[in-house]
Amino acid sequence: MGAISKLLHKLVDVILFIPRAIIRLFKKVV
Repeated sequence: MGAISKLLHKLVDVILFIPRAIIRLFKKVV
């Protein structure tokens, strides 16, 4: 169970991080 919850937390971190990274890249381009 512990390993699965750790994986889920990592997945959530990535899902939350990607939109911010895209917004940052978009602002740099514009």
